[in-house]
Amino acid sequence: MSKISKRISLLTNTVIRVSFRLILYALILFVLFRGSILSYQFGYSIFYASPMSPPPGQDVDVIIPAGTDSSGAAKLLRSKGLIGNELAFIIQARLFNFSITPGEYLLNTSLDSREILSRLNEGPKEEE
Repeated sequence: MSKISKRISLLTNTVIRVSFRLILYALILFVLFRGSILSYQFGYSIFYASPMSPPPGQDVDVIIPAGTDSSGAAKLLRSKGLIGNELAFIIQARLFNFSITPGEYLLNTSLDSREILSRLNEGPKEEE
């Protein structure tokens, strides 16, 4: 009986080891697959900026205080519903070399984040 119990024990250990490896490989594949999808979506949001709503959208008054950097502006614009992803906005500002000019702006939800960055870079338009 001891030979049979040793074989059963060996077979059981082998099955458990193989099962564990298969589960581990499946988990690694799932993480890689999901990570690649999320990475693609994030990169897409950086290089192809989409507006929050279709035209005509809604006008939103935004006041950018002096000393506000791209991170602070991103939080403000996200809270106003003008951008969807703060991190993508910050990376766009750095990547495309935009700076944030303080002032009062009238922005629209149909503008994409690159257009918003362009307007924030130019500065507020003076009303006549």
